[in-house]
Amino acid sequence: QDQSNMSLYDNLASDGNLSLEEVRLFKHVLKSNWPTDFIQLDTTLKVFVNLLSLVLNSTHPLNVSFRNLIASWSSLTLQLSERFNLHPAMPAQFLRTIQLHTSVYWQNVSMLTVNQARLTPAPDFTSILNSLLLQTWVAPSVPGYTPVLPSQYLPAPAPAPAPAPAPAPAPAPAPAPAPALAPAPAPGAQVRNCSVDPELARMMVGRNNFQLRSVFSATVRPPKTTTGRPIYCSFQLREQCFDNCSRASTHRILPEEDLVILRQFTQTHIVEPDLGRRPATA
Repeated sequence: QDQSNMSLYDNLASDGNLSLEEVRLFKHVLKSNWPTDFIQLDTTLKVFVNLLSLVLNSTHPLNVSFRNLIASWSSLTLQLSERFNLHPAMPAQFLRTIQLHTSVYWQNVSMLTVNQARLTPAPDFTSILNSLLLQTWVAPSVPGYTPVLPSQYLPAPAPAPAPAPAPAPAPAPAPAPAPALAPAPAPGAQVRNCSVDPELARMMVGRNNFQLRSVFSATVRPPKTTTGRPIYCSFQLREQCFDNCSRASTHRILPEEDLVILRQFTQTHIVEPDLGRRPATA
């Protein structure tokens, strides 16, 4: 059954024709699980916009509204991935919001004539995305869904009960004194980049409300020098680090050709998404 459904989908994708009866053939296709992170949600939304393009005319209100959502979504990838990955239940809840608005729309137009339905506005999906960024979005409940929480959100295990006291052993001879323990190493001293690039300093003014590691992902990696070595961004952009850092050997002034690479990376992945200037999330 699943193979025949996939074959039908391939045929439809090739000629772009889809009848109501053919849509109903998809009714028995197995449903996937709720998305649990940003990447899964991103994939789900983009698959759905492709399906809408097959099912509906390109000027259909629902098709237009959803394409507008995807355009805004794609321009805010870094901010959204940080937000969704901090809250394990949020990807499923956001998808549920899209489902509910879409369902209400179809219920409204199902009782109308064709001409009346064409004049009925589609849900403003972009406003839902804006409400999430402005922290005014109200997350709906998701029936039958329990998010898998990361380890940092799980309660600590209960302590094991204390064992029953064992009978006191016979006194043993006093052991030889143990050698004195070496003192714990002192925390690393802070080191500052006293030759920070003025252009990088200008780009980073006021951008203190985010962690640099949140910029990186499976597709966005730290920039590299012209010799292929990763640039340690904290020392160059935050202007400080510690002398016991595992990458202390990279605490150095970059040559101009490497600064050009770092400036372009900062412009693309920090300045253009405007990271670090929005209010901190709860």
